[in-house]
Amino acid sequence: MSKPITPCPRMGKIAGLSLALLLATGTSAVVPAALPVNPQDSVRSLYDTLLSTMKDGRRLGQSGRYATLAPVVDRLFDVPSMARLAVGPSWLTLSPTNSSR
Repeated sequence: MSKPITPCPRMGKIAGLSLALLLATGTSAVVPAALPVNPQDSVRSLYDTLLSTMKDGRRLGQSGRYATLAPVVDRLFDVPSMARLAVGPSWLTLSPTNSSR
């Protein structure tokens, strides 16, 4: 009679790490077309928009400042993902609310 094959605990860890690496590679391979290739261009774009908005702040008013900055922030930052990561595991238990956007 042959012995039953018992799984090695290290194989589970290796498989899990392999899956995580595969998923991370697959998601990082997609580069949105709206983002500049050079990260410095992204920072400069945000800085230039912020600086011009601050200079014209009185003329723009609150809603004008928001309207000017929001598209740049939305293009450069994945705010929903950042919020989910910042909140952590309790994110799954939160109920949806009305957004101001």
